[in-house]
This record gives sequence, structure tokens and C-alpha cells, in this order.
Amino acid sequence: MILVYCTACFTGARVLGPKEELWPLIGPASEFWPDKFKCVRCDGAAQGALELEVDMEVMRKLKLVEVTAQELFTAQMGLGLPDEQGCDFTTVRNLFLNKRVVRVKGATVPNTNRSVLECLFFEDGTRLYLGSSPHGAVVYRLAKPFLQEDT
Repeated sequence: MILVYCTACFTGARVLGPKEELWPLIGPASEFWPDKFKCVRCDGAAQGALELEVDMEVMRKLKLVEVTAQELFTAQMGLGLPDEQGCDFTTVRNLFLNKRVVRVKGATVPNTNRSVLECLFFEDGTRLYLGSSPHGAVVYRLAKPFLQEDT
């Protein structure tokens, strides 16, 4: 098994599945291996390793989530883990009606009077990620609250 882990928040993703699926997507034959991963929780830098090679002291501290190679690959592409992809209108509406936005991540498009919104941060730590569609903004990820103090 492969582990992708973060020593900043001690979150780890244990990747399950056959070697022929793991290796090209997130393993030694992938573009991420071994040190170009993002943490699935805090989005910081993460490390990939074969589980048996991870230091036992680090292993004891890790909070693990089990995922498939496809799920971790999707998370590495910025779409989040499966439990962060439940972005139906009722869930999003309730978030806006019940929680206050406390921070906005975005930027002005150079040489224009337009801006791009990437992510909204709510008072409980939830992060709402936005994309675009011909019909308007798309919410594609609701990341769970992450507090540094949780570690």
C-alpha cells in the first residue's frame, strides 16, 4: 500500500488497490512521486511513500483516510475527496444562510476590471471552491473545516 502523508497536520491517505492501478496514477510512475503531493486536508505539501517505509513514529501520529488511486488522483487535481464533493444546491444554500463568509481567495484578472473568485472561507472553517460553467458559478468542492489546533 501507498501512503501520502503530511507532517504539518498529520493527515495521511492510505491508497488501496492493485499495483498496476496505483503506480501510474499516484505511485512511483506518477508525476507526484514522491514529493509533489498536496495534503488532502490542509492542502500543504505531502510526501508519498510505501507504507512499510514510513517511520513508525510518524505512523502513530497520522489520522488516516482510506482512498482508491482514482480518489487520491482526483484530490490531487483539486477536486477534493469523495466526502467533499457533495455540493448540491440545498447544502450550498444552507451553508450561505447559516454561516458567515470570513475570507475570499481570488485575484483581479491582469489588465481588466474583472476578478476571479477561487474559494470562499466560512466562519466554521469550511472552504467552498468555485469553477465556471455556461450557466454560472459551479461549486465543485466543500472542504471540511481544518483548524491547525486540531493537530
